Amino acid sequence: MDRASESSIRAPGAGVLVLTGLVGTALAGAIFAGDGSDVGGILPVGGAAVGLLAAALIAMAFGRLPAPRLGRSGAVLVAAMVGLAAWTGATMAWSIVPDRSWDSFNRTVAYAAFLGLGIVLAAAGGRFSARLAAAMLSLVIAITLTWALLAKAVPALDPEGDRVARLREPVGYWNALALLADMALALGLWLGTARGHRRSVRIAGGLLVYVATLSLLLTLSRAGVLVGVGVLVLWLALSSERVESGLLLLASGGPAVLVGAWAFTRPALTEDVATRSDRVADGAVLGVLALVGAGIVAGLVALVARRALT
Repeated sequence: MDRASESSIRAPGAGVLVLTGLVGTALAGAIFAGDGSDVGGILPVGGAAVGLLAAALIAMAFGRLPAPRLGRSGAVLVAAMVGLAAWTGATMAWSIVPDRSWDSFNRTVAYAAFLGLGIVLAAAGGRFSARLAAAMLSLVIAITLTWALLAKAVPALDPEGDRVARLREPVGYWNALALLADMALALGLWLGTARGHRRSVRIAGGLLVYVATLSLLLTLSRAGVLVGVGVLVLWLALSSERVESGLLLLASGGPAVLVGAWAFTRPALTEDVATRSDRVADGAVLGVLALVGAGIVAGLVALVARRALT
């Protein structure tokens, strides 16, 4: 069973992996180029998703990809999303600000396109689709959170950092970034504790939990912290690897909390309208501490992964 679990990620064919990479690229584009709560990124992000979905449907029509089997609940979900998009478009007929309604319609169509991509990926991946999607999400969110911390350590990467101290790049909104960190907590725990995962995968899971915890703290998002606590409680309640999960949280979350606690003592990292010189100096120290913490986490997780717990 363990050996089968280790090879499950390699089982899908090259075409499925390429599709997974394309969906992940589209999702990364939505995060990095989505323009936060503004509307400037809707057209490129949504257009890319719609184009990729159209290409997948054409491949499906020619038998290159398997057709999805939605079932009753899946059909209700798709019908609800399509109905919402249609209703949003119809409201332009009586809206007093039709341009805003048009933007809302475009955003809803982008949401529907990403839902369609998820369904196509699930059909192509078969029984490996959950692992494929989780691995893809882990990679995309890890890149996002790492970039966010890098922008805090190197102020030149965040032009608005002198005005707003809360961690928010590249998403553009701290609460949205905090929700990505909450997702990363669950994904990191899965990578770090699931039976059959190699030691390197467990270390990657521990590092993802570390980056997620540190990012969550630096967003200063109270709602994000509450959701994160809820994610951990649900994980520990539902997971069969509670001991392993607890050890991983201690090994990964502990160093992140220590680095975050130091950051809270530096006004240039946590208060708005800070001077650039202070941000540069404190950001450099934060970067060094974050790297040291990551090294400690990797060592601790590797040490724990050597032992099989009963």
